[in-house]
Amino acid sequence: MIISQEKRKENIAEYMLYMFQIEDTIRAFEFNIDRIESELISQYKQDFEVKREIREWYKALISMMTDAKVKKTGHIPLLNTLIKDMNDVHYLLLESDGHTEYKNYYASAKSALTELKLRGGDTEMNDIEAGLNGLYGFLLLKIQHKEINPETSKAFGEIATMFASLSESFRNWEEGKDDI
Repeated sequence: MIISQEKRKENIAEYMLYMFQIEDTIRAFEFNIDRIESELISQYKQDFEVKREIREWYKALISMMTDAKVKKTGHIPLLNTLIKDMNDVHYLLLESDGHTEYKNYYASAKSALTELKLRGGDTEMNDIEAGLNGLYGFLLLKIQHKEINPETSKAFGEIATMFASLSESFRNWEEGKDDI
């Protein structure tokens, strides 16, 4: 909860990846709040009140995931809405007269994003969702210490660079600093 609040303010892409991980954590604990509390929350070096808030946050997420019927796969509506918002900002940037740097980052990442959609069997998926899903998969491979070939690393580096730029523009757009 604390980390998610910080990430949401600072970097929307990192927030999304973190929340994908939280959803998978909840699934791994089989939606059992008592297990989450005893095996996860209890390990946090926080006072009782903060731990109680974290437990309530997990309970709320469990409820959202159950209500949205995303117990096995998928994301809570809040995250789907943010993906749509990120995609809207992405298109605003591409259609704007400025933002050349972002357009260049996207051009570099476009073939890798297309490849992700092809491999996932969903060519209709938007580039932002494909990129987030791909980055999350890449993150999981790194966490598992799986071997990643240099070409794949390069492609995900390009996607990550694009998402870093998108996140900065998204934050500026949300704060009213850039009307794109």
